[in-house]
Amino acid sequence: MNIFGFILTARDLWLLGTAGALFIVLINYWLANTKDRIARLAVASAKINSEMLNILSGLYPLPSNWPEDINALDAFFRSAFPKMQIAVEEFKRFLPWYKKICFNRAWSRFRNAYGRDQDIQCYHHYMPFISTSIVNGKEIIEDNSKMYKPNLKKNVDNLLKYARQT
Repeated sequence: MNIFGFILTARDLWLLGTAGALFIVLINYWLANTKDRIARLAVASAKINSEMLNILSGLYPLPSNWPEDINALDAFFRSAFPKMQIAVEEFKRFLPWYKKICFNRAWSRFRNAYGRDQDIQCYHHYMPFISTSIVNGKEIIEDNSKMYKPNLKKNVDNLLKYARQT
């Protein structure tokens, strides 16, 4: 048989047919697997969204019940950390490797004000502070008294953007 200038024998046609059938089977497997993966991610997304909203109720998305005492806020975050860590670790299993890297960075930014590995929990970026320090003979004033509530919203939004539901 002559197709586009190629002369194909019966054996060649049989091999092309077999290769085509295998290709179709692989495409069907890939599509079914993708559908299952998306369904599992949707369930995991719903779970982490509800867990984080339950844990952070009163603070996120609207800061309606923000504690006035800094120590109470720190104690709240420290007591909520184990539940949040469980929800994050369960959700992380459903992310592809390239999204896991950014998700880990967002989780670290949420729970760690200074970004150091030895600080597992440091919630100073959610507390109103005005600090003064001297660096190279210059006085530097850091004022966090207006940005601490938007910092929490921004960090939780960044964390939950990986669990968007469509």
